[in-house]
Amino acid sequence: MVFENILNYKVAEKKATLVFIYSLILSSVSLFVAYFIFPQSASVIFLFLITLSSAQMVYNELKEDEEEDEKHPDIDMSFMKRNERVIKVYFFLFLGCLVAVSFWHSVLPSDKTSVLFTRQIETIDFIRSDGPGSATGNAIAGQFNSFTLITKNNFKVMTIAFIFSFVFGSGALFIIFWNASVIGVFVSQMAVEIGHLGIPGMAHTLALTSICFHGVPEALAYFVAGIAGGILSIGIIKGKHDKIIMKDAFVLFCASLLLVFISGFIEVWITPIL
Repeated sequence: MVFENILNYKVAEKKATLVFIYSLILSSVSLFVAYFIFPQSASVIFLFLITLSSAQMVYNELKEDEEEDEKHPDIDMSFMKRNERVIKVYFFLFLGCLVAVSFWHSVLPSDKTSVLFTRQIETIDFIRSDGPGSATGNAIAGQFNSFTLITKNNFKVMTIAFIFSFVFGSGALFIIFWNASVIGVFVSQMAVEIGHLGIPGMAHTLALTSICFHGVPEALAYFVAGIAGGILSIGIIKGKHDKIIMKDAFVLFCASLLLVFISGFIEVWITPIL
């Protein structure tokens, strides 16, 4: 595919900001392609298009990381040094999609954004509603039960991100882009609320901001789990330095698990009082 060859992964690892530009353009093109070809499912189809177009670059970057470790087996590099490049690539892909979605949600007419971002808007509305069926809404009746339910659900998504990335090499990209799209719509909505500057608008903005407190570590948990799965996948394929690979993957998975607990704690005990 053309987009897979626009940005060579060797260039990406040296100039990670180019990955941001790549993701920004790719996300924008994917949005409009999905809208004109699959309008009723555009909010999901455009994520598949981004994932397919960037998967090869991420896979090559993961593979290159392991090959570099093989060339210098006696060098005891730190955890961040070993995984810095692939973390940057994932991050800038995520950020590019977030900015693109936020921009287009802000400038396009509401009749188009309601179609382009149907699922994302529904997800945000569900979180904001805090109605029956919402674990946060039942926090007063049983905060510990709410925390258990939320953590269990987030752990499932985190595990899926890890498994997708482990099985498909860069399969967690879809979940990463999904979170980027939801946060992008959220940022756009929050900007509109802040622009109103009225009491109701400001109150609504504070509510949205409180959601952000637990939403950021939650999205980060899926992000980190995806990287862990990708590193482990390539390492097993290469069959080299199993101890280092297992250690890095384990550290990242534990970090994502910790973020899941932190986001659940914030959602149950901190978000309701903000």
